[in-house]
Amino acid sequence: TGLSHVEQIVANRFWLFNRMYWNRPNRTMIAMLRLVFLKLHDAAGFTDRLLERVINCTEEQCLEFLHGEANAVELNSVAEICSYLIGRPRLYQELVGYTRAELDANDRVLCDLIQHVPPKQLESFRAELNAEFQTKYTLRKNTEHILIDMPAEYGPMKLGEDINVLTHQGVPMSLTKMSGIVHGVQAGFTDHIQRLRVLVHPDSFKDIFKNKDEAVQFVKSKLLRF
Repeated sequence: TGLSHVEQIVANRFWLFNRMYWNRPNRTMIAMLRLVFLKLHDAAGFTDRLLERVINCTEEQCLEFLHGEANAVELNSVAEICSYLIGRPRLYQELVGYTRAELDANDRVLCDLIQHVPPKQLESFRAELNAEFQTKYTLRKNTEHILIDMPAEYGPMKLGEDINVLTHQGVPMSLTKMSGIVHGVQAGFTDHIQRLRVLVHPDSFKDIFKNKDEAVQFVKSKLLRF
C-alpha cells in the first residue's frame, strides 16, 4: 500500500541521520570547525575575508585560509585544530556520549539542557571545563582539550509528522497515529539519534586513557552543575 512506501521513506531518513549526517566522524569535524569559527568570529574583518574566500575556494583552501587567520591573531590552539582537518583528518576522540534513551535519568536532563544553550554560553562553559580538565590531568597549556557537541534539527524533523493519510473510510488521519513504525521512528530520533558527545584532543586522550573512567565521571559532574 501507499502507507508502506511512506514508512520506508521515513525510516530511510532516520538511518541517513544515524549513519551519515550525524555519525561520529562528521559530528567531530563539525565540533572542531564550530570552535574555530567561534574563536575567529571577533577577529577584525574576519567575516568579510571569509565571504570573499568561501565563494570560490575548495574545502582544503578554506581550511588553509582558516589556519592562516588563526595564526595571524596568534590563536595557536585554533590553528592546531585547523591543521588537524587539513589533508588526512586527525580527529578528536569521543570520551563519552549521552542520549535520552540511557538508563540514567540524568543523561536525558543533560541532553535537554545542552541542546537549548546558546552557542556563546556553551563556549564559555566549555572553556572553563577545558581549563579545569587541563589542570586536573596536567595536560599541556594553550590547547583545546575538550569539545562539546549536541546535534539538533531545528524546525520540522520531516519524519512524517506533518503528513495526513486517508483511512479505508476516506477519513484523513495523522500518519503518526496511523503507523506504529513512523511513531517509533519519530520517538527514536530524539531519544537515540541526538547524542551529546564530549570529545577530547587526540594527544590528551592518550594521556588520560588510563584514567578514562575517572575523567568521564569528572566531566559528567561538571555538566550536571552547568
